[in-house]
Amino acid sequence: MKEIKCAFCKGKGVDPFELLSHLSTCAICGGKGKVKMEEPYVKCAFCQGTGIYPHTRLNCTVCSGKGVVTFREPKVTCPECKGTGQEHLTNLPCLKCGGIGVIKKSPGSAGEEKISRSHAGKKAAPKSTTEAAEVNNPSSAEAEVKIVEESKDFPGEGEQIAEEVGASTKKAEKLVTNPEYSE
Repeated sequence: MKEIKCAFCKGKGVDPFELLSHLSTCAICGGKGKVKMEEPYVKCAFCQGTGIYPHTRLNCTVCSGKGVVTFREPKVTCPECKGTGQEHLTNLPCLKCGGIGVIKKSPGSAGEEKISRSHAGKKAAPKSTTEAAEVNNPSSAEAEVKIVEESKDFPGEGEQIAEEVGASTKKAEKLVTNPEYSE
């Protein structure tokens, strides 16, 4: 554990907004001006390390007002929010990274190849494969599709799953464009 300066009160130990009184202690550090954090940590992207929820007088829900978040895994910038920590066009934390701005770096799994949506209709190598859509955001133009080797134990199951995912994706796209759509 490392002791760092409280981001919410900027190490002063008093409530930065003087909500109750100018003598009120900081709710994050309890008036000490310092907080303990486990290392390694990254600066909170959502509040930009201030510890304050953007456009409010509240402590940041992502970092709990500390300005940093413990993150141990190898990391890459979040592809959804581009490292800002904010959901597009909202004042909410990004759903993919939780507002941190980074996600765990995933090493390429064996037997798996990522392709862009524009190639989804094309067949892969002559192996026994099925296509399964990885749906993060139905309105995203850069959705990814994974081609995974079909299980030898359950032949044909991959194609059934791919059909179900395709139907769900189409339904989600219709709901995005027309919220009053129902079957």
